[in-house]
Amino acid sequence: MMPPPPPSKRVLTLTALALCLSLFFAITGHTARADEPASAPSPRVVIEAMEQGFIEVAERVMPSVVTVHIRGSSPAADRELQELFPDLPPMLDPAEGTGSGFVVDVDGTIFTNHHVVKDAELIQVILRDGTRYKADLVGADIESDVAVIRMLDPPEDLTAAEIGDSDAVRVGQFAIAIGSPLGFENSFTVGHVSAKERSNIGRPMPGIASPGFENLSYQDFLQVDTPINPGNSGGPLVDIRGKVIGINTAIIASGGGGIGFSIPINMAQTIASQLIAQGHVSRGWLGVTPLDVPEEIGEKHELGRAAGAYIQSVLPDTPASKAGIAQDDIIVAFNERAIHSAKDLMNAVAWSPIDKTLTCKLLRMNKAGESTLVSLQVSLAERPAPEAQRKLVQELRRTGGKDSVQGSSDRWLVQRLGLVVQTLTGRLNAKLKRRRSARGVHVLSVQQGSPAAEAGLQADDILMEANHQPLSNADDLRTAIQNAQREFIPLAIERSGAQQFLSLERP
Repeated sequence: MMPPPPPSKRVLTLTALALCLSLFFAITGHTARADEPASAPSPRVVIEAMEQGFIEVAERVMPSVVTVHIRGSSPAADRELQELFPDLPPMLDPAEGTGSGFVVDVDGTIFTNHHVVKDAELIQVILRDGTRYKADLVGADIESDVAVIRMLDPPEDLTAAEIGDSDAVRVGQFAIAIGSPLGFENSFTVGHVSAKERSNIGRPMPGIASPGFENLSYQDFLQVDTPINPGNSGGPLVDIRGKVIGINTAIIASGGGGIGFSIPINMAQTIASQLIAQGHVSRGWLGVTPLDVPEEIGEKHELGRAAGAYIQSVLPDTPASKAGIAQDDIIVAFNERAIHSAKDLMNAVAWSPIDKTLTCKLLRMNKAGESTLVSLQVSLAERPAPEAQRKLVQELRRTGGKDSVQGSSDRWLVQRLGLVVQTLTGRLNAKLKRRRSARGVHVLSVQQGSPAAEAGLQADDILMEANHQPLSNADDLRTAIQNAQREFIPLAIERSGAQQFLSLERP
Protein backbone atom coordinates (compact mmCIF):
# COMPACT_ATOMS: atom_id res chain seq x y z
CA MET A 1 0.00 0.00 0.00
CA MET A 2 1.33 3.41 -0.94
CA PRO A 3 1.76 5.87 1.96
CA PRO A 4 -0.61 8.86 1.94
CA PRO A 5 0.74 11.97 0.28
CA PRO A 6 2.29 14.57 2.62
CA PRO A 7 0.00 17.47 3.57
CA SER A 8 0.37 20.58 1.48
CA LYS A 9 1.94 23.74 2.88
CA ARG A 10 -1.48 25.40 2.78
CA VAL A 11 -3.00 22.64 4.93
CA LEU A 12 -0.14 22.94 7.42
CA THR A 13 -0.54 26.73 7.55
CA LEU A 14 -4.28 26.50 8.09
CA THR A 15 -3.78 23.89 10.79
CA ALA A 16 -1.30 26.15 12.57
CA LEU A 17 -3.70 29.07 12.29
CA ALA A 18 -6.49 26.93 13.69
CA LEU A 19 -4.33 26.02 16.69
CA CYS A 20 -3.43 29.70 17.20
CA LEU A 21 -7.07 30.71 17.02
CA SER A 22 -8.12 27.99 19.45
CA LEU A 23 -5.41 29.09 21.86
CA PHE A 24 -6.39 32.74 21.51
CA PHE A 25 -10.06 31.94 22.13
CA ALA A 26 -9.09 29.89 25.19
CA ILE A 27 -7.00 32.76 26.56
CA THR A 28 -9.47 35.55 25.92
CA GLY A 29 -12.67 33.63 26.62
CA HIS A 30 -14.05 34.18 23.10
CA THR A 31 -16.09 31.50 21.39
CA ALA A 32 -16.15 31.01 17.64
CA ARG A 33 -19.35 31.85 15.77
CA ALA A 34 -21.40 28.96 14.47
CA ASP A 35 -20.72 29.98 10.85
CA GLU A 36 -16.93 29.94 11.34
CA PRO A 37 -15.14 26.72 10.32
CA ALA A 38 -13.60 25.24 13.44
CA SER A 39 -10.95 23.19 11.68
CA ALA A 40 -9.41 25.69 9.28
CA PRO A 41 -10.20 29.36 9.99
CA SER A 42 -8.93 31.85 7.48
CA PRO A 43 -5.99 34.11 8.34
CA ARG A 44 -8.39 37.04 8.31
CA VAL A 45 -10.56 35.41 10.98
CA VAL A 46 -7.51 34.81 13.18
CA ILE A 47 -6.20 38.35 12.79
CA GLU A 48 -9.60 39.95 13.38
CA ALA A 49 -10.15 37.82 16.49
CA MET A 50 -6.78 38.81 17.93
CA GLU A 51 -7.39 42.43 17.03
CA GLN A 52 -10.76 42.36 18.77
CA GLY A 53 -9.12 40.85 21.84
CA PHE A 54 -6.63 43.72 22.09
CA ILE A 55 -9.39 46.27 21.53
CA GLU A 56 -11.34 44.78 24.42
CA VAL A 57 -8.26 44.90 26.67
CA ALA A 58 -7.78 48.59 25.82
CA GLU A 59 -11.44 49.40 26.49
CA ARG A 60 -11.35 47.50 29.78
CA VAL A 61 -8.09 48.88 31.18
CA MET A 62 -7.70 52.42 29.84
CA PRO A 63 -10.36 53.99 32.10
CA SER A 64 -8.25 52.99 35.12
CA VAL A 65 -4.96 54.41 33.75
CA VAL A 66 -4.04 57.98 34.68
CA THR A 67 -1.39 60.53 33.85
CA VAL A 68 0.48 61.76 36.94
CA HIS A 69 1.64 65.37 36.64
CA ILE A 70 3.90 66.77 39.34
CA ARG A 71 5.26 70.18 40.12
CA GLY A 72 8.25 70.60 42.40
CA SER A 73 11.38 72.54 43.09
CA SER A 74 13.89 69.97 41.79
CA PRO A 75 14.47 69.82 38.04
CA ALA A 76 17.14 67.10 38.35
CA ALA A 77 15.01 64.31 36.89
CA ASP A 78 14.11 66.36 33.81
CA ARG A 79 17.73 67.36 33.23
CA GLU A 80 18.78 63.72 33.35
CA LEU A 81 16.00 62.77 30.95
CA GLN A 82 17.16 65.44 28.50
CA GLU A 83 20.74 64.17 28.74
CA LEU A 84 19.60 60.63 27.91
CA PHE A 85 17.45 61.83 25.00
CA PRO A 86 19.28 64.91 23.61
CA ASP A 87 17.31 64.87 20.34
CA LEU A 88 13.97 65.35 22.08
CA PRO A 89 12.65 68.93 22.25
CA PRO A 90 11.92 70.25 25.74
CA MET A 91 8.33 69.29 26.52
CA LEU A 92 7.92 70.34 30.13
CA ASP A 93 8.81 73.18 32.42
CA PRO A 94 12.12 72.26 34.17
CA ALA A 95 10.31 72.17 37.52
CA GLU A 96 7.58 69.81 36.29
CA GLY A 97 7.34 66.16 35.34
CA THR A 98 4.90 63.62 33.93
CA GLY A 99 4.48 59.90 34.47
CA SER A 100 1.71 57.33 34.65
CA GLY A 101 -0.25 55.41 37.23
CA PHE A 102 -3.33 53.24 37.60
CA VAL A 103 -6.33 53.25 39.93
CA VAL A 104 -6.56 50.26 42.29
CA ASP A 105 -9.76 51.12 44.18
CA VAL A 106 -12.80 53.38 43.81
CA ASP A 107 -11.56 55.58 46.66
CA GLY A 108 -8.92 56.98 44.30
CA THR A 109 -5.87 54.99 45.43
CA ILE A 110 -3.27 54.90 42.66
CA PHE A 111 -0.06 52.92 42.19
CA THR A 112 2.90 54.58 40.45
CA ASN A 113 6.70 54.85 40.76
CA HIS A 114 8.72 56.59 43.47
CA HIS A 115 10.79 58.39 40.83
CA VAL A 116 7.60 59.76 39.23
CA VAL A 117 6.47 61.60 42.38
CA LYS A 118 9.89 62.27 43.93
CA ASP A 119 10.30 65.91 45.05
CA ALA A 120 6.67 66.67 44.19
CA GLU A 121 5.11 69.68 45.90
CA LEU A 122 1.90 69.36 43.88
CA ILE A 123 0.49 66.13 42.40
CA GLN A 124 -2.28 66.17 39.80
CA VAL A 125 -4.00 63.11 38.37
CA ILE A 126 -5.37 63.40 34.81
CA LEU A 127 -8.09 60.93 33.85
CA ARG A 128 -8.74 59.60 30.36
CA ASP A 129 -11.33 62.29 29.66
CA GLY A 130 -8.84 65.03 30.56
CA THR A 131 -10.28 66.01 33.94
CA ARG A 132 -7.74 66.83 36.63
CA TYR A 133 -7.79 65.99 40.33
CA LYS A 134 -5.34 66.83 43.09
CA ALA A 135 -3.71 63.94 44.90
CA ASP A 136 -1.65 63.42 48.04
CA LEU A 137 1.34 61.15 48.49
CA VAL A 138 0.42 58.19 50.71
CA GLY A 139 3.92 56.72 50.75
CA ALA A 140 6.89 55.95 48.52
CA ASP A 141 9.67 53.38 48.77
CA ILE A 142 12.97 54.43 47.20
CA GLU A 143 14.47 50.93 47.41
CA SER A 144 11.81 49.32 45.18
CA ASP A 145 10.58 52.43 43.28
CA VAL A 146 6.96 51.80 44.32
CA ALA A 147 4.74 54.72 45.36
CA VAL A 148 1.09 55.14 46.33
CA ILE A 149 -0.90 58.35 45.86
CA ARG A 150 -4.59 59.08 46.54
CA MET A 151 -6.97 61.46 44.80
CA LEU A 152 -8.43 64.06 47.18
CA ASP A 153 -11.91 64.20 45.65
CA PRO A 154 -12.34 61.28 43.25
CA PRO A 155 -15.37 61.03 40.94
CA GLU A 156 -18.09 58.54 41.81
CA ASP A 157 -17.71 56.60 38.56
CA LEU A 158 -13.99 55.90 39.01
CA THR A 159 -12.86 52.61 37.44
CA ALA A 160 -10.30 50.42 39.22
CA ALA A 161 -7.89 48.12 37.39
CA GLU A 162 -8.17 44.39 37.90
CA ILE A 163 -5.05 43.00 39.57
CA GLY A 164 -3.51 39.79 38.24
CA ASP A 165 -0.94 37.33 39.59
CA SER A 166 2.66 38.03 38.52
CA ASP A 167 3.84 34.72 39.97
CA ALA A 168 1.78 32.99 37.27
CA VAL A 169 3.33 35.01 34.43
CA ARG A 170 5.12 32.91 31.82
CA VAL A 171 7.87 33.91 29.43
CA GLY A 172 6.41 34.38 25.95
CA GLN A 173 2.96 35.61 26.94
CA PHE A 174 1.59 38.95 25.73
CA ALA A 175 2.59 42.01 27.76
CA ILE A 176 0.69 45.25 27.14
CA ALA A 177 1.81 48.67 28.40
CA ILE A 178 -0.58 51.59 28.83
CA GLY A 179 0.49 55.07 29.87
CA SER A 180 1.74 58.47 28.73
CA PRO A 181 5.06 57.89 26.91
CA LEU A 182 6.81 61.17 26.04
CA GLY A 183 3.66 63.00 27.14
CA PHE A 184 1.31 61.20 24.72
CA GLU A 185 -1.52 60.18 27.03
CA ASN A 186 -3.53 56.94 26.75
CA SER A 187 -0.96 55.13 24.62
CA PHE A 188 -1.28 51.36 24.13
CA THR A 189 1.68 49.15 23.10
CA VAL A 190 2.00 45.37 22.80
CA GLY A 191 4.91 43.00 23.26
CA HIS A 192 5.86 39.89 25.16
CA VAL A 193 7.37 38.86 28.48
CA SER A 194 11.03 38.20 27.65
CA ALA A 195 12.28 37.04 31.07
CA LYS A 196 11.48 36.99 34.77
CA GLU A 197 13.46 37.70 37.97
CA ARG A 198 15.82 40.23 36.38
CA SER A 199 18.09 42.07 38.83
CA ASN A 200 21.23 44.25 38.82
CA ILE A 201 19.45 46.86 36.70
CA GLY A 202 20.83 50.35 37.25
CA ARG A 203 23.44 52.92 36.47
CA PRO A 204 26.24 50.52 35.48
CA MET A 205 24.06 49.65 32.46
CA PRO A 206 24.02 52.47 29.89
CA GLY A 207 20.74 53.91 28.67
CA ILE A 208 18.57 53.56 31.76
CA ALA A 209 15.81 56.06 31.17
CA SER A 210 14.66 56.60 34.75
CA PRO A 211 16.69 58.31 37.50
CA GLY A 212 17.30 57.01 40.99
CA PHE A 213 18.24 53.42 40.24
CA GLU A 214 21.37 53.61 42.38
CA ASN A 215 18.99 53.18 45.36
CA LEU A 216 17.12 50.15 44.01
CA SER A 217 18.22 47.46 46.44
CA TYR A 218 15.26 45.16 45.73
CA GLN A 219 14.94 44.16 42.08
CA ASP A 220 12.95 41.28 40.69
CA PHE A 221 11.84 42.71 37.35
CA LEU A 222 9.74 41.29 34.56
CA GLN A 223 11.67 41.96 31.34
CA VAL A 224 9.54 42.79 28.28
CA ASP A 225 10.04 43.78 24.66
CA THR A 226 6.92 45.92 24.82
CA PRO A 227 7.70 49.45 23.52
CA ILE A 228 8.11 51.61 26.63
CA ASN A 229 9.33 55.21 26.79
CA PRO A 230 9.84 57.88 29.45
CA GLY A 231 6.37 58.75 30.69
CA ASN A 232 5.27 55.11 30.79
CA SER A 233 6.85 54.91 34.26
CA GLY A 234 4.28 54.03 36.88
CA GLY A 235 1.74 52.76 34.37
CA PRO A 236 0.38 49.22 34.26
CA LEU A 237 1.73 46.22 32.41
CA VAL A 238 -1.27 43.98 31.70
CA ASP A 239 -1.84 40.52 30.27
CA ILE A 240 -4.19 39.49 27.45
CA ARG A 241 -7.05 39.32 29.95
CA GLY A 242 -6.54 42.95 30.93
CA LYS A 243 -5.21 42.11 34.42
CA VAL A 244 -2.30 44.11 35.82
CA ILE A 245 0.85 42.01 36.16
CA GLY A 246 3.40 44.79 36.76
CA ILE A 247 4.31 48.48 37.12
CA ASN A 248 6.39 49.76 34.19
CA THR A 249 9.58 51.25 35.59
CA ALA A 250 12.61 51.43 33.29
CA ILE A 251 14.02 50.88 29.83
CA ILE A 252 17.45 50.19 28.41
CA ALA A 253 17.68 51.82 24.97
CA SER A 254 17.34 55.29 23.50
CA GLY A 255 13.63 55.01 22.89
CA GLY A 256 10.85 52.46 22.31
CA GLY A 257 11.69 49.00 21.08
CA GLY A 258 14.44 48.43 23.64
CA ILE A 259 14.33 46.35 26.80
CA GLY A 260 11.63 47.24 29.31
CA PHE A 261 11.48 46.39 33.01
CA SER A 262 8.39 46.13 35.16
CA ILE A 263 7.97 45.59 38.92
CA PRO A 264 5.91 42.40 39.42
CA ILE A 265 2.49 43.34 40.78
CA ASN A 266 2.65 40.80 43.63
CA MET A 267 5.82 42.46 44.94
CA ALA A 268 4.33 45.92 44.38
CA GLN A 269 1.16 45.03 46.31
CA THR A 270 3.15 43.77 49.29
CA ILE A 271 5.08 47.03 49.41
CA ALA A 272 2.03 49.20 48.74
CA SER A 273 0.05 47.58 51.56
CA GLN A 274 2.73 48.71 54.04
CA LEU A 275 2.89 52.19 52.51
CA ILE A 276 -0.88 52.51 52.92
CA ALA A 277 -0.88 51.13 56.47
CA GLN A 278 2.13 52.99 57.90
CA GLY A 279 3.55 55.32 55.24
CA HIS A 280 6.82 53.40 54.91
CA VAL A 281 8.11 49.87 54.36
CA SER A 282 9.57 47.83 57.22
CA ARG A 283 12.16 45.31 56.06
CA GLY A 284 14.31 42.88 57.94
CA TRP A 285 18.02 43.64 58.28
CA LEU A 286 20.83 41.18 58.85
CA GLY A 287 23.86 43.48 58.62
CA VAL A 288 25.92 41.65 56.00
CA THR A 289 27.20 42.33 52.50
CA PRO A 290 26.39 39.23 50.42
CA LEU A 291 27.87 38.19 47.09
CA ASP A 292 27.13 35.37 44.70
CA VAL A 293 29.57 32.63 45.64
CA PRO A 294 32.95 33.12 43.87
CA GLU A 295 33.93 30.16 41.75
CA GLU A 296 37.08 29.34 43.71
CA ILE A 297 35.25 29.32 47.05
CA GLY A 298 32.39 27.28 45.64
CA GLU A 299 34.91 24.65 44.49
CA LYS A 300 36.38 24.44 48.00
CA HIS A 301 32.92 23.71 49.40
CA GLU A 302 32.11 21.39 46.47
CA LEU A 303 29.08 23.45 45.61
CA GLY A 304 27.18 23.42 42.35
CA ARG A 305 25.92 26.41 40.41
CA ALA A 306 23.06 27.16 42.84
CA ALA A 307 25.53 27.81 45.59
CA GLY A 308 24.05 30.15 48.19
CA ALA A 309 25.11 33.64 49.31
CA TYR A 310 28.75 34.31 50.19
CA ILE A 311 29.26 36.70 53.12
CA GLN A 312 31.77 39.34 52.06
CA SER A 313 31.48 41.45 55.23
CA VAL A 314 29.66 41.59 58.56
CA LEU A 315 28.97 44.85 60.39
CA PRO A 316 29.46 44.77 64.19
CA ASP A 317 26.57 45.03 66.63
CA THR A 318 24.08 43.76 64.05
CA PRO A 319 21.78 40.72 64.00
CA ALA A 320 24.37 38.84 61.92
CA SER A 321 27.30 39.47 64.27
CA LYS A 322 25.18 38.72 67.36
CA ALA A 323 24.04 35.42 65.83
CA GLY A 324 27.60 34.37 65.02
CA ILE A 325 27.55 34.77 61.24
CA ALA A 326 31.13 35.41 60.12
CA GLN A 327 33.27 36.28 57.15
CA ASP A 328 33.54 33.61 54.45
CA ASP A 329 30.32 31.86 55.55
CA ILE A 330 27.98 30.72 52.78
CA ILE A 331 24.30 31.01 53.70
CA VAL A 332 22.30 28.24 52.01
CA ALA A 333 18.94 28.63 53.79
CA PHE A 334 17.21 31.41 55.70
CA ASN A 335 13.88 31.19 57.51
CA GLU A 336 13.23 27.83 55.84
CA ARG A 337 13.79 29.32 52.38
CA ALA A 338 16.54 27.95 50.12
CA ILE A 339 19.17 30.54 49.19
CA HIS A 340 20.81 30.27 45.76
CA SER A 341 22.28 33.76 45.33
CA ALA A 342 22.94 37.09 47.04
CA LYS A 343 19.61 38.37 45.68
CA ASP A 344 17.79 35.42 47.26
CA LEU A 345 19.27 36.26 50.64
CA MET A 346 18.41 39.97 50.40
CA ASN A 347 14.80 39.19 49.50
CA ALA A 348 14.45 36.45 52.15
CA VAL A 349 15.78 38.77 54.86
CA ALA A 350 13.70 41.74 53.66
CA TRP A 351 10.39 39.91 53.94
CA SER A 352 11.08 37.83 57.05
CA PRO A 353 9.52 38.90 60.37
CA ILE A 354 11.43 41.31 62.60
CA ASP A 355 12.27 40.55 66.24
CA LYS A 356 11.41 36.87 65.90
CA THR A 357 13.79 33.91 66.20
CA LEU A 358 14.62 32.57 62.73
CA THR A 359 16.89 29.77 61.54
CA CYS A 360 19.90 30.46 59.32
CA LYS A 361 21.79 27.52 57.79
CA LEU A 362 25.27 28.08 56.43
CA LEU A 363 28.41 26.34 55.26
CA ARG A 364 31.66 27.06 57.10
CA MET A 365 35.18 25.69 56.83
CA ASN A 366 36.38 24.02 60.03
CA LYS A 367 40.00 23.97 61.23
CA ALA A 368 40.62 20.80 59.25
CA GLY A 369 39.61 22.56 56.05
CA GLU A 370 36.33 20.66 55.77
CA SER A 371 33.02 22.24 54.80
CA THR A 372 30.47 21.82 57.59
CA LEU A 373 26.79 22.75 57.83
CA VAL A 374 26.04 25.11 60.73
CA SER A 375 22.59 26.13 61.98
CA LEU A 376 22.26 29.48 63.80
CA GLN A 377 19.36 31.37 65.40
CA VAL A 378 18.89 34.95 64.19
CA SER A 379 16.60 37.77 65.28
CA LEU A 380 16.35 40.45 62.59
CA ALA A 381 16.26 44.20 63.18
CA GLU A 382 14.45 46.75 61.01
CA ARG A 383 16.51 47.79 58.00
CA PRO A 384 17.95 51.33 58.25
CA ALA A 385 17.41 53.73 55.35
CA PRO A 386 20.07 53.52 52.59
CA GLU A 387 21.69 56.80 53.61
CA ALA A 388 21.90 55.69 57.25
CA GLN A 389 23.57 52.44 56.18
CA ARG A 390 26.14 54.31 54.08
CA LYS A 391 26.97 56.59 56.99
CA LEU A 392 27.35 53.60 59.31
CA VAL A 393 29.85 51.90 56.99
CA GLN A 394 31.74 55.15 56.39
CA GLU A 395 32.01 55.84 60.13
CA LEU A 396 33.23 52.33 60.84
CA ARG A 397 35.82 52.61 58.09
CA ARG A 398 36.92 56.03 59.39
CA THR A 399 37.45 54.80 62.94
CA GLY A 400 39.45 51.83 61.68
CA GLY A 401 38.52 49.72 64.70
CA LYS A 402 39.28 46.03 64.69
CA ASP A 403 35.58 45.23 64.44
CA SER A 404 34.81 47.77 61.71
CA VAL A 405 34.11 45.40 58.84
CA GLN A 406 34.94 41.72 58.68
CA GLY A 407 36.39 40.96 55.27
CA SER A 408 36.17 37.94 53.03
CA SER A 409 39.45 36.72 51.55
CA ASP A 410 41.69 38.87 53.83
CA ARG A 411 40.32 40.93 56.72
CA TRP A 412 43.21 43.42 56.69
CA LEU A 413 42.72 44.20 52.97
CA VAL A 414 39.01 44.78 53.50
CA GLN A 415 39.42 46.87 56.65
CA ARG A 416 42.26 49.07 55.46
CA LEU A 417 41.77 49.18 51.69
CA GLY A 418 38.14 48.24 51.07
CA LEU A 419 39.43 45.52 48.74
CA VAL A 420 38.24 41.92 48.33
CA VAL A 421 40.49 39.66 46.25
CA GLN A 422 40.80 35.99 45.39
CA THR A 423 43.61 33.75 44.19
CA LEU A 424 43.51 32.93 40.50
CA THR A 425 42.84 29.37 39.35
CA GLY A 426 43.19 27.86 35.91
CA ARG A 427 39.41 27.85 35.49
CA LEU A 428 39.07 31.47 36.61
CA ASN A 429 41.88 32.53 34.26
CA ALA A 430 40.05 30.81 31.41
CA LYS A 431 36.85 32.62 32.35
CA LEU A 432 38.77 35.91 32.29
CA LYS A 433 40.22 34.93 28.88
CA ARG A 434 43.78 34.62 30.21
CA ARG A 435 46.31 31.82 30.03
CA ARG A 436 45.39 29.19 32.61
CA SER A 437 48.85 29.48 34.21
CA ALA A 438 48.91 33.31 34.27
CA ARG A 439 49.77 34.81 37.66
CA GLY A 440 48.24 37.70 39.59
CA VAL A 441 45.48 38.37 42.12
CA HIS A 442 41.87 38.80 41.01
CA VAL A 443 39.94 41.81 42.38
CA LEU A 444 36.51 40.52 43.38
CA SER A 445 35.02 43.79 44.64
CA VAL A 446 35.99 47.33 45.67
CA GLN A 447 34.06 49.17 48.38
CA GLN A 448 32.81 52.59 47.32
CA GLY A 449 34.83 55.49 48.78
CA SER A 450 37.64 53.21 49.97
CA PRO A 451 41.41 53.75 49.37
CA ALA A 452 41.27 51.00 46.74
CA ALA A 453 38.46 52.84 44.93
CA GLU A 454 40.31 56.15 45.17
CA ALA A 455 43.34 54.48 43.58
CA GLY A 456 41.16 53.55 40.61
CA LEU A 457 40.91 49.79 41.20
CA GLN A 458 37.84 48.06 39.79
CA ALA A 459 36.21 44.65 40.04
CA ASP A 460 37.84 42.10 37.68
CA ASP A 461 41.18 43.94 37.66
CA ILE A 462 44.18 41.63 37.98
CA LEU A 463 46.81 42.88 40.43
CA MET A 464 50.18 41.87 38.97
CA GLU A 465 52.62 43.79 41.18
CA ALA A 466 52.54 45.91 44.34
CA ASN A 467 55.61 47.97 45.23
CA HIS A 468 57.37 46.17 42.34
CA GLN A 469 56.77 42.79 44.01
CA PRO A 470 55.06 40.04 41.93
CA LEU A 471 51.77 38.82 43.38
CA SER A 472 50.21 35.38 43.51
CA ASN A 473 47.74 35.59 46.41
CA ALA A 474 46.26 37.88 49.06
CA ASP A 475 49.17 37.26 51.46
CA ASP A 476 51.62 38.55 48.84
CA LEU A 477 49.54 41.69 48.37
CA ARG A 478 49.18 42.42 52.08
CA THR A 479 52.90 41.82 52.75
CA ALA A 480 54.00 44.03 49.85
CA ILE A 481 51.83 46.92 51.07
CA GLN A 482 52.80 46.55 54.75
CA ASN A 483 56.52 46.46 53.90
CA ALA A 484 56.44 49.41 51.52
CA GLN A 485 58.52 52.34 52.76
CA ARG A 486 56.76 55.00 50.75
CA GLU A 487 53.56 57.05 51.01
CA PHE A 488 52.19 56.03 47.62
CA ILE A 489 52.64 52.43 46.51
CA PRO A 490 52.98 51.70 42.77
CA LEU A 491 50.62 49.02 41.43
CA ALA A 492 50.84 47.17 38.13
CA ILE A 493 47.48 45.81 37.03
CA GLU A 494 45.93 44.07 34.06
CA ARG A 495 42.56 45.37 32.89
CA SER A 496 40.72 43.94 29.87
CA GLY A 497 43.98 42.39 28.69
CA ALA A 498 46.02 45.62 28.85
CA GLN A 499 48.62 46.60 31.44
CA GLN A 500 48.08 49.76 33.50
CA PHE A 501 49.86 51.44 36.40
CA LEU A 502 48.13 52.95 39.44
CA SER A 503 49.22 54.47 42.72
CA LEU A 504 47.73 53.40 46.07
CA GLU A 505 48.03 55.59 49.17
CA ARG A 506 49.62 53.57 51.97
CA PRO A 507 47.06 52.87 54.74
